[in-house]
Amino acid sequence: MNKRVEGHKIKLARTAKGITQQTLSDLSGLSRPTISKIEKEGTDNTEYIEIIAKAIKIDPNELEKRANWEGFSPAKLMSVLEQAIQSGLTEHDKQLTLEMLDWFRARIISKEGQDVAGNDKD
Repeated sequence: MNKRVEGHKIKLARTAKGITQQTLSDLSGLSRPTISKIEKEGTDNTEYIEIIAKAIKIDPNELEKRANWEGFSPAKLMSVLEQAIQSGLTEHDKQLTLEMLDWFRARIISKEGQDVAGNDKD
């Protein structure tokens, strides 16, 4: 893998697994400040990407794939976003995540006439 992975994509994968930055630090051997920096700035360091992926038990290529929302069911995506909101985001990140969740809820509607959470539209 020789792609750049954006920081928010790593953060989303971490929060989807319910892992804190400190736990990821403990699992990966990377310092918590390094993880924080990677989540803010992203990285093209293949070694870091592989270490983080191994620590959260995900294929390194999956970090990019999941960040592009491929392979997520609508219900799983909403769950991941809600977990991210509850995981201690900064106010700015929390607001962005809430806006994304609102956008998602408003636009992604199943064929059965239910929203992504399974509630009737009416």
